[in-house]
Amino acid sequence: MKNTIILIVMLLANVFAQAQELPICIKNLNRVNDLTSTKFVRQLNLKGNRVVYEFAVTSKRQCMDCPNGTVFYDNNCNQIASFIMGRGPNAYIRHGYTALELGKGAYPNLKLGKELPAVPTCIAKAITNVDSLNKTGVLRVLQVNIKDQILYHFEHEVPKEKANCKDCSSTLKYYDGNCKLAATFIVGGIAGAKASEGFIPTDFYNKRTIQILYNKN
Repeated sequence: MKNTIILIVMLLANVFAQAQELPICIKNLNRVNDLTSTKFVRQLNLKGNRVVYEFAVTSKRQCMDCPNGTVFYDNNCNQIASFIMGRGPNAYIRHGYTALELGKGAYPNLKLGKELPAVPTCIAKAITNVDSLNKTGVLRVLQVNIKDQILYHFEHEVPKEKANCKDCSSTLKYYDGNCKLAATFIVGGIAGAKASEGFIPTDFYNKRTIQILYNKN
């Protein structure tokens, strides 16, 4: 009887461990500094096969303006909601989510995110082909805004020979909604930064990531 109980406990522990297996990028969001800590709390399974991860943000009492509250991320480590108290209440939620389904009822000054740009069919198809992404060393697929254009970037692993090379440059390519090359930037190294297809280096540095569409880690 005793052995049976021990076996059941071990099986339950194994099931729980598997259920709590988190994406690497989610694990990496845990952080602590002298004043504030951000710690994973739980995984929420929402309707529509959506999975979000809840983190608690806690600051030391002596820091009156430091953040305290809760933040949420999706599977690709996009922040989808933030309910923070600092100098005052500051709450944000991404389009497509509700505060209620995240366990947050009435919250003052809740800012609603705008609807995100639709993902083109060719990009969506590329993201679903995980084997191809892995073979080509893609780490992330980003939807970005460059010079008021919505473009897409396939971020690759850094080659080993360039990992510690301060003088080496990197060529970064961005594609449009038809998966055609729209911009090329060469950054780093002696050249500093170069651009083509009607863009300038400043456009690269002013780019804004809209959302992460695929995250290997």
